[in-house]
Amino acid sequence: MTAPESAANRPKPGRPPVCKPEVVIDVIDMRRKGLSHMQIAIALNARPVPTPMKKSPWSKEGVARLLRTQHAQAIARSMG
Repeated sequence: MTAPESAANRPKPGRPPVCKPEVVIDVIDMRRKGLSHMQIAIALNARPVPTPMKKSPWSKEGVARLLRTQHAQAIARSMG
């Protein structure tokens, strides 16, 4: 007999990732190099990289929101 699944071990519901992993990795790399959310947004807009919702331009709030997603946090953990 198995113990009931604890709340901590259950998968958390959430929306599926809408941003390509390559973009998330780029954003995490830039943040780890010390760039501010605004500097990251400027860099993404210069390329141009589409926002997760295909709206433009990137904003510092959009970058911060992306970094708070479960998807981005899982990628950051896997990057070490």
